[in-house]
Amino acid sequence: HTPTTKGDAGKMTSNSSNNNVDMDEEEEGEEGEEVGVAVECVGFAPETSSTTSSSSMKWAASGGMDKTMKIWDLTSGTCRCVCTHDGSVVALRWHTSLPIVCTTALDNVVRVWDARSGSLLLRLSGHVDLVTNIVFAPAISSQ
Repeated sequence: HTPTTKGDAGKMTSNSSNNNVDMDEEEEGEEGEEVGVAVECVGFAPETSSTTSSSSMKWAASGGMDKTMKIWDLTSGTCRCVCTHDGSVVALRWHTSLPIVCTTALDNVVRVWDARSGSLLLRLSGHVDLVTNIVFAPAISSQ
């Protein structure tokens, strides 16, 4: 892996042989050794053919055991925003045409985020068991 950026929020590396992008977070362990924080899920913002602002997003999101979801700018390799959770983030899903990301965490809460600002738009709590996946359902027409 060749590092493409390293900053306060971590580093993003890519492997050109398979076009994968890895978001790695590092913490300092005993005696100053670096200990990695597990990334549980990664998703890339969809490319759309519409004229909305989401068509120009070259972004990815990563969620991990550090209880955060991070939005990454793939053009500059920097972390745009950090969205905190009360449990490890285990799944995320981009909306198909809007700059919105949904996450699930080990706190049994589904969260809906504005990827442009990192603002929490909606918090869906009350689940009695773990939520480990997210799917956006198409809008249902009443006609």
